[in-house]
Amino acid sequence: MQFEYLLALSIRDPINMKDIEKIIEEVVSRAKSKKRKHIEDEWFNYLKENLEFPFEAEVNLASYSEVLNDGDIVKVKDLDDMIDMYGMIMKIKKKRRHTTYLC
Repeated sequence: MQFEYLLALSIRDPINMKDIEKIIEEVVSRAKSKKRKHIEDEWFNYLKENLEFPFEAEVNLASYSEVLNDGDIVKVKDLDDMIDMYGMIMKIKKKRRHTTYLC
């Protein structure tokens, strides 16, 4: 399994900030507690249930990557896991290349 690290990935569809604030409030209120881990778990579950895969995203801040650069367009195929130290791990594809895991 090959891992690539990056700091930011932008979904290419515009999103209304007021909608995002409402969603965040809803997700936080559903978390088992206000502990960071419980909120992150609830956020991960919300995204898995509500995102339509695959979707395109733009790499904003590639870091420690030999195959990804700022501005690259990738297809996010799935969310794989949430690891506190690294963030969200996603299965992505760049053009016709093999699947890479992003964190």
